[in-house]
Amino acid sequence: MKDEHAMKMKKNIVAAFGIVWGLGALVHAGTEADPFMIGAGGFSDAVCNEKGVQELKDFGADFARCLKIGDRATLDLFAKYGLKAVAKGVVPGWWGGKTEWAGLMHEKRPLKVYAKAKEKFLPHPAIMAVDIGDEPSKSDFAHYAKVVEYLNGELPGVPFALNLFPSYGSHIERTPEERLKQLGTASYEDYIRSFCEQFPTMKDVSFDFYPYSAPAAVSRRAVAWSAARRDCARRTWSCRWP
Repeated sequence: MKDEHAMKMKKNIVAAFGIVWGLGALVHAGTEADPFMIGAGGFSDAVCNEKGVQELKDFGADFARCLKIGDRATLDLFAKYGLKAVAKGVVPGWWGGKTEWAGLMHEKRPLKVYAKAKEKFLPHPAIMAVDIGDEPSKSDFAHYAKVVEYLNGELPGVPFALNLFPSYGSHIERTPEERLKQLGTASYEDYIRSFCEQFPTMKDVSFDFYPYSAPAAVSRRAVAWSAARRDCARRTWSCRWP
């Protein structure tokens, strides 16, 4: 972004934590010309109007996640104000935060449930990616990779957004055993590396990072993230925080 206010915000956030995504703000590593993008972790119906979109732009944002694919009026406003959106509603959602669901995605979300993706996807210049799920276990990576391969065939050239677990799983109070089952591996570094290996066509890595919710684990997660990032060449990285 060229706006002086927005650039100042980006520099301040980057100076504080590098790359972050949060309950009101998401920072996303971008292009060489503009290395960081700021956006909303979610864009509610209450602000899907010109005033809300203009305020998002004035805040210094570049994009928002979870905008409904069928909300063409808001997508038009995004295009008008030079914003981008990660659209939802193209494919069935999947949240791996339920410990008992780990490893069962192939049963609960077989490939056939994605058959209408091509029908539901409506191109729009404001769309930067399509949301396909949240916090999958490594136990489900093999099936999720098949889903992505299928969607690449149905929607060639369309980027997909898949958000990963933080290092402790979906909830801080999880026991080590529950975290292990959620992540599907004993190591968060292995979790990230396995994602990079099994999803070669996905250029973005997005994952949760909550320094205020779990301050004691921040350093451990930062080390895990840094180690994984060194080994996984991707165009962009983002993480969300409260």
